[in-house]
Amino acid sequence: MKIRILLSGLAAFTSLKAFANETPAYLGVVNKADGTASFINLETQQTDLVINVGYFPHEITSSPDGSKVFVTNYGKEHVRSTSPKNHPGNTVSIIDMKNKSKSGELQLGTDACAPHGVLTSADGKRIYITCEDRQEVLVIDAVKNEISHSVPTLQAQSHMVTITEDESRAYTANFSPGTVTALDLKNRTILKQISVGPGTEGVALSPNKPFVYATSVLGGFLVKIDTNTLEIVQKVATDRSPVRVLPTPDGKLLIVNNSADGTMQIFDADTLDLIKRIKVGRQPIGLVVPNNDYAYTANMLDNSVSVINLKTMQVTSELKTGSKPDGITYIPASK
Repeated sequence: MKIRILLSGLAAFTSLKAFANETPAYLGVVNKADGTASFINLETQQTDLVINVGYFPHEITSSPDGSKVFVTNYGKEHVRSTSPKNHPGNTVSIIDMKNKSKSGELQLGTDACAPHGVLTSADGKRIYITCEDRQEVLVIDAVKNEISHSVPTLQAQSHMVTITEDESRAYTANFSPGTVTALDLKNRTILKQISVGPGTEGVALSPNKPFVYATSVLGGFLVKIDTNTLEIVQKVATDRSPVRVLPTPDGKLLIVNNSADGTMQIFDADTLDLIKRIKVGRQPIGLVVPNNDYAYTANMLDNSVSVINLKTMQVTSELKTGSKPDGITYIPASK
């Protein structure tokens, strides 16, 4: 199935400052209510660029070299909306960071998709997207701009996805059934449906140990899953509504943001002992941990991003966003 690229001459940016030959590192933030993605310069901590994307976008990711950004246009007013006026989206917006413009839309087929979780492979040649309404993970050939294939999860609302660096496995968090699906990406088969808890939403792999972590939003806890046995080996309570979990790149810490309590919790990744609880903004949703020094969380009700220094374990600043910020990504500096 080919993906049709709709070239857009309407970059649809709201503001654009002068860029030097070398582009600094950015945070890309999806603003759900505005239908935009904003790009915050991490040197100046100011928004340099705002680009229109699709209807009710949710998640965002960057290619490894920072040259392209992908935004999933979920299309429903709420993640679990049943309103007949809300239709699931079928597109992913592509943003060219070199030209600072939207270069097109990836079309994800004719059947309802409701694309949500999105990430790129380590070499940037593939994009992995969850289709909530089709209960599958789409694998996109980013070189040929076409759908390579899909891998079924057979679980409702496959929400977020994480993959191993060698792309041999994927794990999806499935909200409605409260499960994590372990997928064999090479054979395109389901290895196991792992029962986690109500409202399984966040999922992340350890960078250096055989574990995958998942959060139960409605249960208020975090689990550690052994990737060899695909069994839960540990479970700890969190604050209310843990929506995301991510490790630091060195694998030592786990960062969890809790939307109902407006907190970020930092756990020891090995023991799951709580190290620190940090008050951030109201309803933190999107989370990115690009290095061992900083974490960033998008606060949906405050229209802001909290910057957290992981050495001092304190909020160092608050960055302004558009309306209802959700997904967030780190875009490395590039020439």
